[in-house]
Amino acid sequence: IPNLKGLETSLYLLLYPLLFIIIKSQPVFIEVYKIINVYITSVIVATVYLLIINLFFDKITLSTNTFFSEYLGIIHVYYGMFVGLAICFLLITYNNSNKFLNALFCIFLLIILIYIGARISLLAVICVFGIILYNKSSLKWYKKSILLLMVFVSLLTLSYNTIPRAKEGVKYIDKVYTSFKTDNKQDLIDNSWRNMYQRFLVLDYTFKEIKEHYFLGIGNKNVKNTISTKIIKDGYIYFEPINTHNQYLHFLVGMGFLPFLFFIWMLFYFFKNYSYTTYGLYFLIFFLLIMLTESILVRVKGISLFFIFYLIFSLQEKKRLHV
Repeated sequence: IPNLKGLETSLYLLLYPLLFIIIKSQPVFIEVYKIINVYITSVIVATVYLLIINLFFDKITLSTNTFFSEYLGIIHVYYGMFVGLAICFLLITYNNSNKFLNALFCIFLLIILIYIGARISLLAVICVFGIILYNKSSLKWYKKSILLLMVFVSLLTLSYNTIPRAKEGVKYIDKVYTSFKTDNKQDLIDNSWRNMYQRFLVLDYTFKEIKEHYFLGIGNKNVKNTISTKIIKDGYIYFEPINTHNQYLHFLVGMGFLPFLFFIWMLFYFFKNYSYTTYGLYFLIFFLLIMLTESILVRVKGISLFFIFYLIFSLQEKKRLHV
């Protein structure tokens, strides 16, 4: 393996702290609303492009299509993250302006999100939508809470009945739970290649690693290989290596207790100082939910989207941003 393999990725990521330092030291004027409009427009243009390309190659299907975004070189989880955040921004924009075009784009992207089977992004969007409804309603808090719960359950039920991948996920969660409770290791071995079985195994072994290496961790880049190797070595021969699929646990097992606390402090600091803007608050809520089932900050695409907007919103500290 070349000694400098992967160096370009590290250099690329170095641009973010450098960008932060340069902007903080210069009298730069940034309008958040325009940046968000550019982002939403970019997602819509990319989605239309993907629709055209998929139609051209006859790849449009009537069922869930997790390969829809392959022509951009991005898997459905990360593409769903981009689309989901755009929907959240559109929901806020529509709530502020009630423009029909914003609602139309929101519905269009929501259909795409359902179509590609990005489950956690869809769940995060549903949660953001529910919070917006709660804040907009003039009812008393307990009535709003009941209404919100009804809407949430209805949307989850609709998702379960209309999205095959969601129904499949629930079915296999139940099967994994049953096998674990009855100590049916053979079932876990035979199905260790399935998504939900993989997630259960990797989380189980992640907790074991945390118990042994909670202080210094095992190295952020070693998480996937170290844990997956131990799973396969213990007899789960059909297991395909994956990361922890939980950003919080990934940092804890990878870097240890102190860096993990710093990460939590960073999220809390953002909430405390920059969540007073609607866009900043829902941006954070969306990613807090996404990071429960995806280790998005171990790939450049996830790091880029999260920290670019983290940087943009944090610059409000200098009172130079307008929403």
